[in-house]
Amino acid sequence: MGVKAVVFISLSVVGVCFSMSAFSQNFERSGNIITYKGNRFEMSEKRFDTVTIIDPIEGKEVTRIEGRDARPITMNGKPIAAQVDQQPYYTGDTKDLGKHLLINLKDELSKLKNGQYTLGINDVVVDENGKVVYFDYGNVSGRVTDDEMAKVAAQTHTAMTNASDTGKHGVVFEEIPTKPVEISKKDQDYIFNKVCRLMETAPVFKPATLNGKKALSFYYCRSFSDDFKIEHHKLYSRGLDEHWEWKEL
Repeated sequence: MGVKAVVFISLSVVGVCFSMSAFSQNFERSGNIITYKGNRFEMSEKRFDTVTIIDPIEGKEVTRIEGRDARPITMNGKPIAAQVDQQPYYTGDTKDLGKHLLINLKDELSKLKNGQYTLGINDVVVDENGKVVYFDYGNVSGRVTDDEMAKVAAQTHTAMTNASDTGKHGVVFEEIPTKPVEISKKDQDYIFNKVCRLMETAPVFKPATLNGKKALSFYYCRSFSDDFKIEHHKLYSRGLDEHWEWKEL
């Protein structure tokens, strides 16, 4: 019973990583080659990453193995550097590209239901001219807020205790509301199309450098993995200070 509880809750907390099933906005795939905006990207084999999450029932760290889609390794035959001397530097007014996307998606995201969400953006590639030339997108994933999850965890403890006392193992547990926040395909597609436009028009980066030369490389951004929150159709993101508090955008 304990194992089942951990798995069931965990799936509602962490969005499953997957790419758009239908390539649109000029993404075309043929075998291990993806063509986007006229550039050909060779993809690696599928990856498996180890991730650590907090089990809301026990409050302890749980390690999981998650399959992740292949990532680009070359663009038009040229290797994409995973390790560089200097990372690409975002030159826009916001702190990073992730914040730029959230601010400019405010109208679209604020229409979602109350909950905490993540933009499924990975593997952003910036070329030697400082332009975003590729990104992987796995949809917006949503769940109930941390406050609601705390209530769920408390309910789970009570349900499991009651089930154990009455011998009704597995009966009460199934009634606990732990489903992720649902997002319609229409809304997902609309947000994805807006993300594509924002990526194409994003402020130019100062490109990465490797061995003293400008390099084609990945751009790593913490805010891509940070939650944002919708509450009464207002958009909130985490502050980057030590308090990490929610702030309205």
